Amino acid sequence: MDDELRTLRRAVAADPADVGAVRRLEAALRRAERARELRLRYQVKFRCPLDFWRDLEATSDPAVRRCSRCERPVHLVTSGAELRDRVAAGECVAVAAEGVDAAIDGLAEDPRCDSARDDASPCVVGHQPRPPRPIRMVGRLRQR
Repeated sequence: MDDELRTLRRAVAADPADVGAVRRLEAALRRAERARELRLRYQVKFRCPLDFWRDLEATSDPAVRRCSRCERPVHLVTSGAELRDRVAAGECVAVAAEGVDAAIDGLAEDPRCDSARDDASPCVVGHQPRPPRPIRMVGRLRQR
């Protein structure tokens, strides 16, 4: 198994965008119960360090913000199924910051996804709780 993994790792290192080689490596990692290495491959591909509310530009839709890095819309998702469907369709998504690791782990189990390097691949952005709206003061404060 170790020889097979070494051979597959070399093939993927030679061409990180080769989806076939990547899928063969992922299958071998699963057979060898190397979940940590598989998880790391998905983390490197999909995790984005930006925060949905703080770092992305607002749009007319409160559940969609725009990323100035990749120039793509990022969709706020509320379920694992929606996340997997959107990522499989090539769309960037945002989930609660504490759920990013679990979300990416779920992508590793989805047969529509792979860890092949691709500059156009979608990303998973975390978000902290939505910041409160500023309070507008109406009138003057009384002075004592």
